[in-house]
Amino acid sequence: TPRILADAFYNSVDIPFLVFSICAAYTLLTLLRTPTWQRAALHGIICGLAFDLRVVAAIWVPLTCGLFWCQHQKRMTFPIYRNLACTYLGTFAVTTFVCWPLLWQNPLVLVPALWEVARFDMIIYTLFQGEMLTGPGSPWQYLPVWMGITIPVSILALGILGFLSSWAAVRTKVTSALPLVWFTPPLLLVLFCNPTLYSGWRHFFFIYPAFILCALEGVNWLYTRIRGKHILKRVGLCLLMGSVLHLVIIDVTYHPYQHLYFNALAPSMTTPCQAYDTDYWGLSYKEIFEQVLAHDNRSPL
Repeated sequence: TPRILADAFYNSVDIPFLVFSICAAYTLLTLLRTPTWQRAALHGIICGLAFDLRVVAAIWVPLTCGLFWCQHQKRMTFPIYRNLACTYLGTFAVTTFVCWPLLWQNPLVLVPALWEVARFDMIIYTLFQGEMLTGPGSPWQYLPVWMGITIPVSILALGILGFLSSWAAVRTKVTSALPLVWFTPPLLLVLFCNPTLYSGWRHFFFIYPAFILCALEGVNWLYTRIRGKHILKRVGLCLLMGSVLHLVIIDVTYHPYQHLYFNALAPSMTTPCQAYDTDYWGLSYKEIFEQVLAHDNRSPL
């Protein structure tokens, strides 16, 4: 999505956390396929680094243990599972401690940190659907709406289709559950804990790769349904390539303000700033000031 491309230039937390989330998913897949203590340790290190960036990465702990048990419960004795789990949890804990200097003085500070990220009931002004929200808390639809109006429509449609069709594949292949359990718990966390959200959905960029995997599953689902129908395949391929080309054009046209992108589902409005937060990074301010200086000769302004 253009917004993530824009944030990749200057967002020093959410984008690295997205990258570490991708690495955590990859190391988990390798661990599920070939369970060794080396891969368990590597996965623990990656999850620990992700946790140091944002404590919401704690979801990887139950996710890892649960998927691993479902994958190998019939082929692995409990002592082996216990040893691999201890290796993973041990490296996770050590990495978290070493890379989080605040824990060196008082490791128990981690408890209020987890509670803070779950609630996050700060007073923050944010514009949403034409209304100025002040918190604490956010409307339940805040995250779904922001994702729905800023993810390209083609990816959004394929992602929803893949999300729904992936549940059937889980019964036969445990690894098919990874995008679902990566994407769903953070959404449920927002619905049940009602934290204060702001600046769009940048704090949840880390679930976007899971949504992309769902979109790819949606493509696969459609492909299997039109197998043997060459005309439909060609039409589908043209639509897919057209969507990719459209995104490239948007990225080039909007540069360097891709973070202002809204898709066709966003409410039609001549002034987006009246309905949603737009340039919350303030990147266009320099250009605005230059325009003011070019048309106002007073000194000082």
